[in-house]
Amino acid sequence: MSPPKGEETQRLIDLCATLSEPTLIFCASPAKARKIANCLLASKNVNGGAGMPAAAEWIGKNYHSDWTFAKGLRQGIGIHHGRMPRALAQLAVKGFNEGNLRFLICTSTLIEGVNTKAKNVIIFDNKIAKKKYDYFTFNNIRGRSGRMFNHFIGNVYLFNQAPQEELPFVDIPVFSQDEANTPESLLIQIDDIDLAETSRRRIEPYKKQSILSMEIMRQNIGIEPQQQLKLAFDLRRNINMLTNLHWTGYPTYPQLEVLCQVIWDYFIIGNSKIGGVSSGKHLAYRYQN
Repeated sequence: MSPPKGEETQRLIDLCATLSEPTLIFCASPAKARKIANCLLASKNVNGGAGMPAAAEWIGKNYHSDWTFAKGLRQGIGIHHGRMPRALAQLAVKGFNEGNLRFLICTSTLIEGVNTKAKNVIIFDNKIAKKKYDYFTFNNIRGRSGRMFNHFIGNVYLFNQAPQEELPFVDIPVFSQDEANTPESLLIQIDDIDLAETSRRRIEPYKKQSILSMEIMRQNIGIEPQQQLKLAFDLRRNINMLTNLHWTGYPTYPQLEVLCQVIWDYFIIGNSKIGGVSSGKHLAYRYQN
């Protein structure tokens, strides 16, 4: 059950005072992590264990002696978030896993590949930054308690209601044939008996035209029939393009340029740059080299 509004921090302090095993505390932001750390440091009832006095002294000299992170290490309270220098964040995780820090206050970094030996997880906030996390993220966070070969059973403490489990919506275009999301290159592969009425109307113009057969368009799997027809139509009108595409073995560089320009103009739709390539000529140059 969630604590009354305004009493969350005191409830957190009271809970931490009862815990003697490695505990992760999840909060929404770096600013919140610092606030929680200061509150725990100010409490006389929270015991963070041995701490890391040598590391705290070095950090105090090289950064600032009043930095919350340094003061936390002295009293067994670590902080880990994305704005910290990576080496210091890793130092906090190391101290936590070795048992020198009893508490490790984290933001969403704890679900991004940070492995810890946590017995307890306190989920203090239900947000990442200002956005509420979903059920999948919530499961990732609470799954950090009770790590295999360290603590087989863990404890999870919630300060907010858990998000509702939602089944993911999976759209399979072959079945839904949604007009906005199902490409015509997929529709022409579906048997007529399995097509929805709207899908039949969409591909009817391709059946009636005489430039390319449906069989040829189906063989070019994944290429939109509209683009195939546009290329075929332009090849009929431009004998020079057709001649430069009529070669065997290896093409000359001018022929390669024409081929790459055709690929770029007709099959790379709506993309100004792909894989560092920005034009047909650029594609030919990259291929040649």
